[in-house]
Amino acid sequence: MNSHYQKAVELANLIWRKTIELRRKPMKDAGLGSLLSIMRLANEAKTEENATEEHIAAIAPEIYEIILFGSVAAGAENPGDIDLMILDNGHFSDFFPCNTDKRHTENAYQDLGDNLVWLMYGWFNVNEVQLQKLLEGIEVDLHVLPLRFLKLQTTRAAIADKHKDPNFFKNAFRAALRFNRITGEFEPFTLEYLEDRYRCNLSDIR
Repeated sequence: MNSHYQKAVELANLIWRKTIELRRKPMKDAGLGSLLSIMRLANEAKTEENATEEHIAAIAPEIYEIILFGSVAAGAENPGDIDLMILDNGHFSDFFPCNTDKRHTENAYQDLGDNLVWLMYGWFNVNEVQLQKLLEGIEVDLHVLPLRFLKLQTTRAAIADKHKDPNFFKNAFRAALRFNRITGEFEPFTLEYLEDRYRCNLSDIR
């Protein structure tokens, strides 16, 4: 495998490890992004009539999937940047401009290159200098999406509308690998796997 793939593996392991550490940290030691997430989600769960168990559960950070796609996942000889997608319970994704919240602009996907920096610094206390040392000049586009992206076709459509490629998700999952948290490596998967695991219908992105 090329160096881009190895860096993707390192990043996925780091993100997974830091998420576990974050769950175990006392609130006073959490990064600014995590503190804001907790405060906002707790407040909304308390005040909104439509607050659900899923909404309340998002107070604790949880990542369900880390997916590698694009040229690196396809095994290109000279890949461009690293394309990663995180699916979470809302703790992280609620603060990133990839979701369907009206607060975000139509050009939200232009910020993909900064998302990893925000995640690492705001939630994991990894500064930009440390991150650049890890990446060694390789650029990373990071999508941080809620799990409801898999469960709701309307959410997928709304997010895709903000992307310059209207068939983005269909193309992304054509050559994609999922992170296996046990082996610490990426592995092939099918849309049927995601449908079975998360009880969803992904026929629109086949």
